[in-house]
Amino acid sequence: KHELALELLTEDGERVAMEDETIAVTGEFELGRPPGIKPGSSLNAPFVWTFAGLVLESGGYEWKVSIDGEPVASRAFAVTSPPGFQQE
Repeated sequence: KHELALELLTEDGERVAMEDETIAVTGEFELGRPPGIKPGSSLNAPFVWTFAGLVLESGGYEWKVSIDGEPVASRAFAVTSPPGFQQE
């Protein structure tokens, strides 16, 4: 078994929180090698999470994924407001 962790960070590396809850997911998974695949081959496993009601302010963010405590992927993105939009 492996432990998977996903967290959302600001561009400054701070964890993003909503209503005092950090936007993060952890869980365990196990991935077996199908017959005919050579040992050591890279395997893909799709995962899906829903963050209902997540509203982010304008700025830069990054999703970070770790497996067994080791960073394995990250994706940076930016949230922008449409021209002329006034945030309340």
